[in-house]
Amino acid sequence: EIGDYLVNTKTYEVFKQEQRITELSKREIELLQLFQQHEGEVVSRDFILDQLWGTDSFPTTRTIDNYILSFRKLFEENAKEPKFFHSIRGVGYKFTNSH
Repeated sequence: EIGDYLVNTKTYEVFKQEQRITELSKREIELLQLFQQHEGEVVSRDFILDQLWGTDSFPTTRTIDNYILSFRKLFEENAKEPKFFHSIRGVGYKFTNSH
């Protein structure tokens, strides 16, 4: 759960009040799960890249930023004042989920 949203990690679907809103990619689900495992902690972009992409491919840290932007558009009431996905300048992101 993220706020009013329910994310089904088996079907990759996102629901709000039992209505299917969208479907996420495998990478988006993996990123959400990583944030959930480290809830309340500051997670660096490099850590995220190492955990999800490893050494097989070479995405940039901007790739992470783009995922966060799309998460904010989906889950935040006001993307400019996020409650869940917080930017930590010069480091990375912190996910907080107060139910």
